[in-house]
Amino acid sequence: MVAGRCDSSSSKIVLPFCLLLLMISLLSSAQASATSIVEVKPSTSSADVGEMFIVNVTVTDVENLYGVQVALHWDSSVLRVAEVDVRVGLSDGVLYSPCVTAQNELNQEKGEYLYAVRSASPAPSFNGSGNIVRITFNASSFGNSTLDLEAGLYDLPPPDRWPPASLEISHLTIDGSFTAIPEFPNEIILPLFMILTLFVVILFTRRTGGKSSNRAS
Repeated sequence: MVAGRCDSSSSKIVLPFCLLLLMISLLSSAQASATSIVEVKPSTSSADVGEMFIVNVTVTDVENLYGVQVALHWDSSVLRVAEVDVRVGLSDGVLYSPCVTAQNELNQEKGEYLYAVRSASPAPSFNGSGNIVRITFNASSFGNSTLDLEAGLYDLPPPDRWPPASLEISHLTIDGSFTAIPEFPNEIILPLFMILTLFVVILFTRRTGGKSSNRAS
């Protein structure tokens, strides 16, 4: 009877424990499948109004990559695009030639850049890390802007997949941000400096005069 009770209680403990191990295994595999990252680098940028700065849209740790889709959005009242440099197929980029570009559109008024490209046979799939596009911005006015990134990564279908369509590769997407620093002309900086200097001199004179009066009394 005692042995029977022990077996029953053991089965009640083992079953939840097995379920817990299964859940941990599923979560671990899900995290492992989402290790690829598409991000804006550097993640935070700043520049004086009127100055240029560069950001890259980068893929990190991807496997079996065969197609890329990117949508980048920003505040058009703060930023203007000076140059778009696509890095696909280059030494620091992603994918291999031949490549077919489906979309490459810049809309300055909306603050939007759209890009879509895929490799074509006989190109192999891409593994590793690299840049998709490098964008040079001009800080046109004072303010802040999010560099809002949307991205899709697509694989090379294996021979036994039917239908033979590319599937999206699980990944994380990381946005960027920008701050434009106001530029003060010399006509404003010089008077401000003179006022600040005069204020320091007056404050120092008052303190020195107060100490002299206390000593005299």
